Amino acid sequence: MPQGRRRGRVYEFQFLKSVDATLEGCSVYCLMTNHYHLLLETPGGNLSQIMRHINGAYTTYFNVKRKRSGHLFQGRFKAILIEADAYAAELSRYIHLNPVREVPALRQLISRPAPEAILRAVEASFVDNEKLARQAGMCLCHRYSGEKVRAIGALYGVGPSAITEASRNFVTQMAKDQDLAGIVEKIKAELRI
Repeated sequence: MPQGRRRGRVYEFQFLKSVDATLEGCSVYCLMTNHYHLLLETPGGNLSQIMRHINGAYTTYFNVKRKRSGHLFQGRFKAILIEADAYAAELSRYIHLNPVREVPALRQLISRPAPEAILRAVEASFVDNEKLARQAGMCLCHRYSGEKVRAIGALYGVGPSAITEASRNFVTQMAKDQDLAGIVEKIKAELRI
């Protein structure tokens, strides 16, 4: 997720041409005003080369067009290794919804349950297993409440990274346990998510 220097607006249609010419393994992307997200498959393990080419080609275009020089992007790109298909699907959802989260007026169009409603539904379904209820609640709040990770962490008394890790672990656990996945699907149906 490279970001423009001083968080400035840097993107335009030409950027998409740079990405399109470089990537065949790009399944999802989101172009924001001052940063972008890509979901890439890199079987050759050459992510750094790909990112250098995309950012370099666009920086050159941008600088020539505006008669300027110097860096366009701030810092190094952020990369996350994805091994599970379920997490890739969630990441795709995150990338697609990113523009909606950025524009406050569009947020109203997404109907999401409050974390408290999710917690009530989870606790009712996992009455005899408090640990599993906590894990399920963290995961469902993270994936479906629309709240920021920091707010969810405050609800559980943990940091944001703990919520992200717990959510990822719970998704992996559901992939291995069909009964657990069935319970979660019932909770989601009850909450209409």
